Amino acid sequence: MSRNRTTVFAVALLTTTTLSIAWAMQPSQEAPRLTQPAAKGQPVMPADCASMGKVRVEMMAQQEEADARLDGLLATMNSAAGPMKAEAMAAVVTELVNQRTDAHARMADMQPKIMQHMMQHVMEAAPADMQVKMQAQMDECPLMLQVVSPDKEHAPMTRGKH
Repeated sequence: MSRNRTTVFAVALLTTTTLSIAWAMQPSQEAPRLTQPAAKGQPVMPADCASMGKVRVEMMAQQEEADARLDGLLATMNSAAGPMKAEAMAAVVTELVNQRTDAHARMADMQPKIMQHMMQHVMEAAPADMQVKMQAQMDECPLMLQVVSPDKEHAPMTRGKH
C-alpha cells in the first residue's frame, strides 16, 4: 500500500473512530434503513451494508479461485523437471504478478466506496446539525476529495485547514 493510501486510510479510520465516539455520547434521532426483519437473534442489516457484504463475498470467491489457480501451477512446478521446471516457475511468477496487479486494482476501486460507506454510517447516526457541519468539512477536505476523486488534482493540504 502506498504511503499516500496508508495516510488516507489512517485519517479515515481516525475520523470514523472520533465521530463514532461523539455519536455514542448523543441520543439517536432516527433508525437506519432496514432491508428486512432480522432473524431471531441476528442483527438487522441496512440495505447498503447488504450490498457491500455481497461485494465482499464475491471478492472472497474470486480470491479462492485465484488461490486454486496458483495451487495448480505450484503442483505442476513441483512435479516438473529439467527445462519444464523453468517454464513452470515462470508460469507461477506470472500468475503471482497478475494476481497482485488485480488486487491493487480492486483495492483502488473499493477504497473510496468503503470510505463513503463508512462515512454514511457516521452521518446517519449523527444529529442533524452535526451532519451539516461534518458534510461541510468533508466537502472542503483535500484528503477526502482525493479519496473520492483520486484522478483529479486538488489543492494541497495546508496547516489549519481542518
